[in-house]
Amino acid sequence: MRLLTWFLTLPIFVAVVVFILQNRLQVAISFWPFDFEATMPISVLSLGLLIVGFVMGSLMTGVAVFRSGWQARRLRGEVAKLQEQLKEKETAPLPCEPTILYKGRYQTVSTLEKSAPRSWWSRLWKKG
Repeated sequence: MRLLTWFLTLPIFVAVVVFILQNRLQVAISFWPFDFEATMPISVLSLGLLIVGFVMGSLMTGVAVFRSGWQARRLRGEVAKLQEQLKEKETAPLPCEPTILYKGRYQTVSTLEKSAPRSWWSRLWKKG
């Protein structure tokens, strides 16, 4: 990978150096909204713009790397919590409740349907 980087970077570096050495012509630069005008060699202007582009690209890449690192740390924390919960579940004894066949299906005692208490009216009616 490092060798590939050198093969890509070295020709670009040589091209920039040749461009700087060949273009020493002075150009006037003015910034539209301001009343500012400067005269400088076109090679210095090009090199300055190249550096500004490099810095902006580095900042954008840095933001993306920071965001992905933050997300990776957050996800590592979630994985650790889930692993702790899994260990707790594995070590905890399983609850054993008796299961009975009630109304055509197997149910535990705690989930059985409770019979509704009879009202006083139904008790009187049945007795009567």
